[in-house]
Amino acid sequence: MTGRTSRMLAAIASLFACACADVTGDGTPVAEVTVSATRVDVSLGGTVSLSVSVLDESGRALTGQPVHWASNDPRVARVGTDGVITGVGGGATTVTAEAGGRSARVNVNVTVAFVWVGPGLFHTCGATVDGFIACWGTNSSGELGDSTIFSSRTPVLAQASPRFVVTDGGGTQSCGLAEDGRAFCWGANWSAQLGRGSFDRQVHPSPQPVPGPWIFDAITVGDRHGCGLARDGTIACWGGGFSGQLGVTGATTQCPAVNEPCNTTPVPVEAVSAFASVDAGEEHTCGVGTDGVAYCWGENSEAQLGDGSVTDRAVPTAVAGLLSTQRVSAGGSHSCGLTTTGVAYCWGSNAFGQLGVDPPVSSTTPLPVAGNIRFVEISAGHEHTCGVADDGVAYCWGSNQFGQVGSGTGGTALQPEPVTGTITFTFIRAGAYHSCGIATDSVTYCWGWNNAGQLGTGPGFTQPVPTPVAGQSP
Repeated sequence: MTGRTSRMLAAIASLFACACADVTGDGTPVAEVTVSATRVDVSLGGTVSLSVSVLDESGRALTGQPVHWASNDPRVARVGTDGVITGVGGGATTVTAEAGGRSARVNVNVTVAFVWVGPGLFHTCGATVDGFIACWGTNSSGELGDSTIFSSRTPVLAQASPRFVVTDGGGTQSCGLAEDGRAFCWGANWSAQLGRGSFDRQVHPSPQPVPGPWIFDAITVGDRHGCGLARDGTIACWGGGFSGQLGVTGATTQCPAVNEPCNTTPVPVEAVSAFASVDAGEEHTCGVGTDGVAYCWGENSEAQLGDGSVTDRAVPTAVAGLLSTQRVSAGGSHSCGLTTTGVAYCWGSNAFGQLGVDPPVSSTTPLPVAGNIRFVEISAGHEHTCGVADDGVAYCWGSNQFGQVGSGTGGTALQPEPVTGTITFTFIRAGAYHSCGIATDSVTYCWGWNNAGQLGTGPGFTQPVPTPVAGQSP
């Protein structure tokens, strides 16, 4: 070996030694990195601040040493350069603080608790006890609202502010209602279903306010439209109106993507009554007037409007005979209502037993649901229906192809069947092919089809029984 080669190898070795040594900028070796906690619990949307100490071999703190923070799963928890952790998704991960080649790990558990849940087509959104919105499932159109188009099988934070009280999932869009009554929507907008004053083929993965002076008490989302109930009892709808689901005789715009009339911003429905509630189905909408009369409008090819005909209606039309109603729910090709005495009625298509009537026939007018059950909640899905009885027992009926009835068995349920287990519920909603409910102990459960993660339970294709949404405290 020549002297020149020897000197070159020595120089290279010296460079590697400098790169690998655990030293600070002034040459003092870093012996240990410690963090103020080895485990932290943080609620979804919440924050926790960690402090870090960088020590030499004698245990003396080394000041001015740069610390690099990193999260192992940024869709569960994010960490800033200042050591502040934000919970952005239900579940567990680790956060690491690194300095001078040494590191310390913190186990992070992000918890979530819901007060409202709104299942859509292949996704679900929920409003948390802290006023945040979390969504899960498919996200190809940005319907999860987390500023990405990456799907998630567990809840992810949609937006940290303002505070939300209600949310609902539709076909490829979602909307939420803030505490101050403002509506926000996100996702697809080809039929102006975001109500933002325009239509386009773009993805809108972050919640944006619905413009205008509207202050709502309730919000609901259909396949390509949305509606809000204003504080004066007016219902205003926006989005696609191909079948008349917007409740107006002439929409303001034509949306070319699906060649249908549409309203790009909320427009009041043409009604003779003030309303107390509203619910958007796939291609029709229903509401309850302050006088207790149920009204529906939009597509009626399967008699889902309940007016005794199969003629589409562009304006609210009274449901035949349903005069003392506390709630009405619009599904796919059927609808259901709940009287003030807790009697459930359904009408429209009964191809899969979704009316729950005996004998199992379709009907152009309301028929009482079989079983003599007194309900406090009812919700119509695509081809199934769910309700909560006055004793907290949940029942579902109709198509059970993907386990959405929650009975634990296959086959169509022609009449109400108890949801499997001893869980009692206060709240229930039927989505397209899955169902979700909030139990009396405040735990949220979902069941049915999970092809896109819309149950929020993690892996698995279907869940035929209620399964807790991930990230909740045991």
